[in-house]
Amino acid sequence: MTKPQKKQDIINHAFELFYDHGFGLGVDTLMADTGISKRTLYKYFPSKEALIAELVDHYREQSLPQLRAGVEALSPDPKGRLMALFDLRQSLFARGCFRGCLAISARQEFGGRQPEIEAAATAMFADMHALVRELSALSGHANPDALTDQAMVLFNGAVVAAQATRNPAPFDTAKSVLRVLLGTDTAS
Repeated sequence: MTKPQKKQDIINHAFELFYDHGFGLGVDTLMADTGISKRTLYKYFPSKEALIAELVDHYREQSLPQLRAGVEALSPDPKGRLMALFDLRQSLFARGCFRGCLAISARQEFGGRQPEIEAAATAMFADMHALVRELSALSGHANPDALTDQAMVLFNGAVVAAQATRNPAPFDTAKSVLRVLLGTDTAS
């Protein structure tokens, strides 16, 4: 196993455990059954917090391209892609995947006390905001900047509510509000 492969193995293993069980896991629990020593862990990551920052970066690098590809697959029509983002995330919850946003979880737990984690979470939020801004512009909305801010609140609120209730229904409410904002609500 090469050094970069060991580092990637640590990232992959830690990502799954922290995502499913939270950041309170100790290093001993984290490294159990991996065949990788704590010494090797600390060779690549000087602290648990440095590892968590790397995991948030890993999450950003993996999730945003997946979201973009999923949205484009769901809505070949660019005008429908903002709604498709909500549909895509709701479908994950509907399949029983109640993982929320790793960057939100990291920011909530560390509350700005760890600059590396804060920087990684901020990069994730900026990239997600840019994606939603792009989708808002594609929707043809007269004020894509305002729509972006509104859609971000709706999306993040739906994610947190769905995760907390273990039910995808909050996305139905968020999408009904989004339809009003987009001017596509036919219930009136």
